[in-house]
Amino acid sequence: MKPIFVIGAVVTLGIAALVVSQKVRTTASHVTAGKTVGIPSAAGAAPGSPTTVARRLFSYDKTNPPPLLTLAQAEAFVEQHQRKPEALLAAYQASLDESFLREALEKHPQDPRVALAAAVNGGPDPKHVRQAPSNRTSLDTFKRSAPDNALADYLSARDHFRMGQASLAVKECLAADAKSMQDYSLDKAQNTEAAYRSAGYSEAESKAISETTLLMPHIAPLRELARDLTTAATTHRQRGDEASAQKLLRTAMSIGSRLDAPGALTLLQSIVGVAVQLDVLQSLDPAATLPDSGVTVQAQIGHLRQRREAIQAASRQFHALLEVMSDEDTIAYFERLKKLGEEAAMLWVITNHPTQ
Repeated sequence: MKPIFVIGAVVTLGIAALVVSQKVRTTASHVTAGKTVGIPSAAGAAPGSPTTVARRLFSYDKTNPPPLLTLAQAEAFVEQHQRKPEALLAAYQASLDESFLREALEKHPQDPRVALAAAVNGGPDPKHVRQAPSNRTSLDTFKRSAPDNALADYLSARDHFRMGQASLAVKECLAADAKSMQDYSLDKAQNTEAAYRSAGYSEAESKAISETTLLMPHIAPLRELARDLTTAATTHRQRGDEASAQKLLRTAMSIGSRLDAPGALTLLQSIVGVAVQLDVLQSLDPAATLPDSGVTVQAQIGHLRQRREAIQAASRQFHALLEVMSDEDTIAYFERLKKLGEEAAMLWVITNHPTQ
C-alpha cells in the first residue's frame, strides 16, 4: 500500500482543496523510495526550470514530484542524530524508505510519535509495515504511550467501529472528549526540514519540501469515525433514544471543530474539519435549532459553506502569487505557517503581495 500523503487523504475523502501546497503532497507517492527526483536546487536545475522555490512548488506534479533524499543522505542524517526516533521518522518522511520506519518501531515502540506511525501504518511487526489499515496491538500501544491524547482514543474508536464493536467505540470517543489532541505533525515537519538541510538543500527548499510533502494518514480515519458516529446517532434516534443520539452527534461535531481549529497547521485539517461538520448537520432537520448556539441547522450549514468557500478563494489567490514570491518570501511564509497555521500564512502572503 502506498503511503497516504496529505492531499491523498483529501482525494480519498472526495474533497476539492484548491491549494498548491496540498497539490504537491499527492506526488511523492508516485516515486520510488531512496531515489532523488525533481529539482533539488535552483543551481542544479535544468535550463528553463523555475528559478525560485515558490515557482518550483507551482511546477511540481505527478511527472515532476518534489525531491526525495537518497538512502545515503537519509542514513547520514539518522546517524548524525544518534538514530533517535524523531530522526528515523524524518528519514522515512524524506526518503520513503521503510527501513527507517521499521527501525523506529523496533527500537522506540513506546515513543508516542512512533506508536502513532505504527497505528496508522498498520502493525506491531516492523517487518510488515502497512500490512493492514490499523492494528489493535499498535493502537493499544499508542493509547498507553499517550494517555492524554484524544487522537489515540479516536483512532482506537474507529478500529472498534470497523470491527463491529460500536459500544467500545462510543466509550473511546466519550473518553476523548475531555482530552486535547496532538498529531505531532509540526514536530515531524521540523525534523524533516532538518533532514533536507543536512543533505545540502537551501533553507527555503528544505522548508517548502518538508511542509508540502507532510504525511498525515490519520486524517482519513478521523472523518470515517465521524461518519460512524453520525450513522450510530441515526440508529439511536430511530430507536427513540434522542439523548444518546445527541451525545454522539456532539462528539462527531467535536472532531470536525478540532480539525478546523484556529491555527490548524494545514488547510487539509481545516477542509476536512468543515466537511465533517457538514456531514453531521446534513443528517439533521434543517429547521431544528442547535442547542449549543441557538442557530438553526440550515444557518450553520450556510456558515460552514461560506467558510469552505473562503478557504478555496484564499487558496486560489495564494496559488496565483507563487510566481512573484522570492525565496525570502517563501522562508517567511513557512515560518508563519509553523507558528500560525497554513491559512494565516496564506492570508499574510495575500495581504503583502496584492494582485496588480
